[in-house]
Amino acid sequence: MTPAPDEPIHVSEERVYGAGAERCEITGRIFENGSGALPREQQTAMFLREAAVARDMPSEGERCPETNIPFEVGSGALTRARQTANFKASLKA
Repeated sequence: MTPAPDEPIHVSEERVYGAGAERCEITGRIFENGSGALPREQQTAMFLREAAVARDMPSEGERCPETNIPFEVGSGALTRARQTANFKASLKA
């Protein structure tokens, strides 16, 4: 679970991300810093895209409402939207 944007950085997080680490004010994720880090605006955009994909991932036992086919879950599974499109395409073929 991602901490709230205003939650302070914990000691264990400082060990990983370095002293002076800061959280994204929108998502609460900690920004990477250093020579290879993306600008904060790009990191924020990436955090938001990742959150959107995570919200569209199916849960165990969930079925596609349009085809009644069980969604694949777990590592490597596609989003609900992608699986639904694949199910519909396979039924037309």
